[in-house]
Amino acid sequence: MKTTHSMLTTVLATFTLVGHALAVPSAAEIAELGNKLTPWGAEKAGNADGSIPPYTGGLTTPPATYDPARPGWRTDPFPNDKPLYTIDSKNMDKHPDKLSPGTQELMRRYPTFRIDVYPTRRTAAYPQAVLENSQANASRCTLNEKGGIADPAVCYGGIPFPIPKTGQEAIWNLFARYYGKAIEYQWTANYVKPSGEVVSPSVTNRQEASGFYSDRKPNWRGYTRTEYTGPARLRGQATYWWDMYSDLDRQAWTYSPGTRRVRLSPDLAADTPIAALGGAVLYDEAYLYDGNFDRFDFKLVGKQEMYIPYNNYKLMYADTNSPCHASKELLQANFPNPNCMRWELRRVWHIKGTLKSGQRHVFAERDIYVEEDAWYGGIHEGRDSAGKLYHMTPVGIAASYDIKAPAQGTAMSFDFSTGIYVYNALGVNGNRPVEPHSENQMTSNSLNRFILNP
Repeated sequence: MKTTHSMLTTVLATFTLVGHALAVPSAAEIAELGNKLTPWGAEKAGNADGSIPPYTGGLTTPPATYDPARPGWRTDPFPNDKPLYTIDSKNMDKHPDKLSPGTQELMRRYPTFRIDVYPTRRTAAYPQAVLENSQANASRCTLNEKGGIADPAVCYGGIPFPIPKTGQEAIWNLFARYYGKAIEYQWTANYVKPSGEVVSPSVTNRQEASGFYSDRKPNWRGYTRTEYTGPARLRGQATYWWDMYSDLDRQAWTYSPGTRRVRLSPDLAADTPIAALGGAVLYDEAYLYDGNFDRFDFKLVGKQEMYIPYNNYKLMYADTNSPCHASKELLQANFPNPNCMRWELRRVWHIKGTLKSGQRHVFAERDIYVEEDAWYGGIHEGRDSAGKLYHMTPVGIAASYDIKAPAQGTAMSFDFSTGIYVYNALGVNGNRPVEPHSENQMTSNSLNRFILNP
């Protein structure tokens, strides 16, 4: 029996290694990076009818209206752009292959919902080091048997799989989206009931950092620290978590000022509803996907053209005088004011997640559509066990042209079961680039004091 078991183990290990080997891009494919493909794997060419233009280097110069003394607040570089056309319930049948199922569902449910389609502006740009590392990662990044990064010491500084072969590799590219080393911001969570009533359950300061772009080359692929500044019942509460490279484990802690204790918080993951967002968003549907591979099998379906929110400066950086500010005309019943949303035709990678046998989650299936230039921006949709659309989360991004970082965005989420939607509004300083926390601040013991200053 021991011999049989040993032989089976060897066969399975060999099969796993072969499976990983087959996923490695060929030398000819890697040679396309920097030629037909960008260093991070997007197609340089436009599409057949020119509605998606060729990539020419992205947006690298801030507009004249940008104020360097206010880093993190980025004015619209395309204020004179006008919509090319509008799609709503009356003409949606003319665009079925370019509208996600969730976008179509919004149009069917709400006849006044529409998307205004603007010219496609390929604004993504990266620092030279990120371009070089992304290209080098094509031949040096591999995954281990858990789907984690096999060797973070050699897989760093760029998009890890610019020529993705599997759903897991595409998810890792999403994890490694480039928004700088770290960002700090304030946000006000809002959820809107079907009646139009706006509820703001929390105001928080937050810092996020990416291990891929850290000078320290840590063993975590990302961390998030959140400090609650309002309302009064939450003020002083703080959370902190690391997401790890190799085993994709999340290590999380919460500080409660009522008990003055820091506690482990393993529930800040997977399909736990986020209380600060009214419970209408799950932890693992943030950022299009923010979980591990324990519960879902992910398949890379391919690439397609789709209308998604993009270059949403008018929405994301709406000041208090703008009608698109959350306190003005943005938050209305059923969906945000369409005048404030910019949609573009983009090429997106489609990743499909299917719940594994024996696992539990409120989603039985999930579809992730992530834009090719930024490896961020797009749409996440989750279906329940009956195959019915449950949640839709569009993520509209606006490139940080001041630091050549394409992957900063703002999300909203629609809960089709309740009719509630969520929108998180940035504070007056936007999301500014910062250096990651020092080592002594990256501990659970630091949660009993505020250290963020967005």
